[in-house]
Amino acid sequence: MFPGKARSVIYIHMAGAPSQLELFSYKPELAKLDGLDCPPSLLEGKKLRS
Repeated sequence: MFPGKARSVIYIHMAGAPSQLELFSYKPELAKLDGLDCPPSLLEGKKLRS
């Protein structure tokens, strides 16, 4: 075949998942925040790359 061309890989291993009830239940607070920037309190101490 052909040799791989990827120079890096992001591998995420997550144990478990949120319940279906959490994923599909209506969240009015989330609807209010739709379209707004992420609050700075959630980004403190995290490195983000674009």
